[in-house]
Amino acid sequence: VNLAGQIPSYTLKQLLDYKSEHRDERSMKKAVRKLEEQDMADLAQYYGSLPLPEAAHTVAGDVMTLVKKGDHTRMLKSCNSCHGQKGQGDAFETPSISGQKNTYFVDTIIEMQEGDRTNDVYSRMRVIAEVLTEQEIQALADYYGQTPQAE
Repeated sequence: VNLAGQIPSYTLKQLLDYKSEHRDERSMKKAVRKLEEQDMADLAQYYGSLPLPEAAHTVAGDVMTLVKKGDHTRMLKSCNSCHGQKGQGDAFETPSISGQKNTYFVDTIIEMQEGDRTNDVYSRMRVIAEVLTEQEIQALADYYGQTPQAE
């Protein structure tokens, strides 16, 4: 996972969810076990102060339709409408997805599809994840994914 530039309130919510076991990931539960809420808030602010990674923005297939327009036949809003024009996230509950690691992006959507991750506010992302195809998930991960590092 890449936390640089992440919305601090979103990061704090995730840390609190790990601590309260509303989000299930053994290593993260252990990592936050001894942290106080202020420690978690400080960590969230720190990561939010780092520069947001640039997305690769590689385009494959109809991914731009999902990003910019959505698919009204499947009741899908555009990715941009919640996550912003550059995937930077918005306000309290919508995370940054720009520059996210490809495998983390895919795993998160699949966890939501399968009901293994249920801590999204109002189940908005779970509803969206349920109708995305494997190809669309991979294309979105590629589009928003981390720009390869120069050697």
